[in-house]
Amino acid sequence: MTTMSNHEEFAAALAGYALDALDGAERLALEAHLPTCAQCQAELAELRRVSAALGGAVVPVPPPPALKAKVLSHATAQRQAPQAPEAGAPSRFLRRPAAAPTPPAPMTPMTPTPGKLVRVRVRRSRSPLPMAASVAIILGLGAYAWLLRSEIDSLRLQVTSMSIATEGLRKELTAVRNDAARFAHTAGVLASPVLLKASLTGDKTRMPRATGRAFMNAERGVFFHAEHMDPLSPGQEYQLWVIPQGEGAKPVPFPLTFTPDANGVVSINVPMPAAPSVLAIAVTIEAKGGSLTGSPTLPVVLSGAVTSG
Repeated sequence: MTTMSNHEEFAAALAGYALDALDGAERLALEAHLPTCAQCQAELAELRRVSAALGGAVVPVPPPPALKAKVLSHATAQRQAPQAPEAGAPSRFLRRPAAAPTPPAPMTPMTPTPGKLVRVRVRRSRSPLPMAASVAIILGLGAYAWLLRSEIDSLRLQVTSMSIATEGLRKELTAVRNDAARFAHTAGVLASPVLLKASLTGDKTRMPRATGRAFMNAERGVFFHAEHMDPLSPGQEYQLWVIPQGEGAKPVPFPLTFTPDANGVVSINVPMPAAPSVLAIAVTIEAKGGSLTGSPTLPVVLSGAVTSG
């Protein structure tokens, strides 16, 4: 028995151990190694499971009826009757007895030395079919696991793509619903029997290219559209105001502020504020969220007088 120097040599003996093909000394050496190696324990358990499955997979085949008679006939033909001793020949009972054969010396089981690796010889089966079948089954299971993992990864990618597409469709649907609600509100304002309107122009020094239109109804609200408005600094928004009639009348703010798009265009629907009268519509630049004082804090950049529709 040759000492082994690495784990792979112990692992090579696991198949023989699982098939009960190791002698006493070899079995002791491997059994001394097994409690210290989790990998060998796992491989041994897998080999035992495969060998048990192979044994159960063999279908028993009964021998042909003529086999038994043929074997008995062959054994009877070779049997010989005892021969009588020849005349004058000494009896075999008077012959000198043959010396008894020397019994073989008992084998002393080899006790493995802790920390010392030994090479374990494995008695191979005459037929390579069981080991080949085991290898084929293990390879087949590995291939099936790889295919199954690939299918799972593919399904995960499909689910992720569908989730992204669903989120995009949800946002588009929300935008369409908002546009539909805005269009319905605008149509309601424009179709009201009592309609006020205003054409707004930009301040000649602050925003000369800006223009706007406002359509108002006390019950249905206000539709406001403007173009060529300047971009705002961070933390600023535009705010609409109702300028009532009468000298010294205090401007009334609209409840919502707004920011135009990158092209300077804005279209909004807002409720009509409670004002005693309406003389004009104005737009100022305020801090984000609107004026905190209830009055314009910066000069008017867009304004127009209100007329009846």
